[in-house]
Amino acid sequence: MIEVYKAGFMTTIQDIGRPGYAHLGIPASGFMDQTSAREANSMLGNEVRAPLLEVDVVGIGLRFNVDCTVAVAGARARVNINQQPQNTSNCIDVYRGDQLEIAPLTAGMWTYLAFAGGLVAEKFLGSCATLSVAQLGGFQGRRLQKNDVLSLKQPSLVKGKPKLPLTRRPHNTLHSLAVTRGPEFDLFSPNARQSLTRQAFTMTEHISRQGMKMTGPKLKLNKQVDINSSGLVPGSLQVTPGGEYIITHRDSQTTGGYPRMAVLCQDNLDFLAQVRPGENIYFYVRSA
Repeated sequence: MIEVYKAGFMTTIQDIGRPGYAHLGIPASGFMDQTSAREANSMLGNEVRAPLLEVDVVGIGLRFNVDCTVAVAGARARVNINQQPQNTSNCIDVYRGDQLEIAPLTAGMWTYLAFAGGLVAEKFLGSCATLSVAQLGGFQGRRLQKNDVLSLKQPSLVKGKPKLPLTRRPHNTLHSLAVTRGPEFDLFSPNARQSLTRQAFTMTEHISRQGMKMTGPKLKLNKQVDINSSGLVPGSLQVTPGGEYIITHRDSQTTGGYPRMAVLCQDNLDFLAQVRPGENIYFYVRSA
C-alpha cells in the first residue's frame, strides 16, 4: 500500500480513457498528456494504457509500505526519495518505509508517476480514468487527498529501460499549435479570422481537465446569432458573447452553445495540456 501524505490540487488516477460515449454525455477523459503517460508506463514494461497517477503542478508526497519500481515522465519534475534527488531518466526503486516526493513543477502542468505492476483503481465503462465532475472511476471518483491509501496490483522491483531521447520539443513560454477551422468559423468577421492566426493568445489561471480560458484579440462575429447546442470535442475553441476564449480538453462537456471558431488538431492536445498560465499561444491553420 501507498499512503498520500501530500496531495496536489488536481492529482488523479488516469488511464487512456473511455472514448465512444459522447452520445451519452460522457467525455473520453484519460491522460491529459498521452505521450508522457505512455512513456512512463512503457519504461516499466506496463501496458501503455494502464492507470497511473497524473500529478498536477503542485506535486505530491507518497509513503511506501511495499517495495516497488516507479517511473516518472511528463513536465519537468524534481523527484526525491527520502529527500535525496533522483535521476528521472531511469526507473527508480522505492523500498518499504521510503518517502517519495515530486516537488512543485518548474515547467509544464502535468507529470506522470507509474508503478511496476500497476495501480488498483475503480472501473467505469471499461476505464479507470477519473471523471471527478461525475465522481466516476479512479480513486472513489475524485482527486487524491491527504491520507488516501493507494493499492498496487502486483508491486515489484523491475529492471526498467532508460528513457529514449525525446523527439518532443522542450518546454518554453511560447507555443505554436495547429488548428482546423471550426463549424462556425465563417460566422466571424474577416478581421477576426485573420487575428486567430496573427495574434497571440495568453493562458490564464483558469485551467482544469475540462478546459482552459485564454485572453487574446477581439474575435467578433459578423452578427450575433443563436447557435443550437452542438457537439464538442477536446480542443474546441469557443468564443463567448462576453469575449472569453475557452478551449476544451479531456473532461470537456460533450455539447455546448458557443460558436466554435476553431478545433485544435488532436495530436496537439498533449502540448496544450502543458501550457502554463501567462504563456502565449499562436495558432496556425493546418490544411485538411
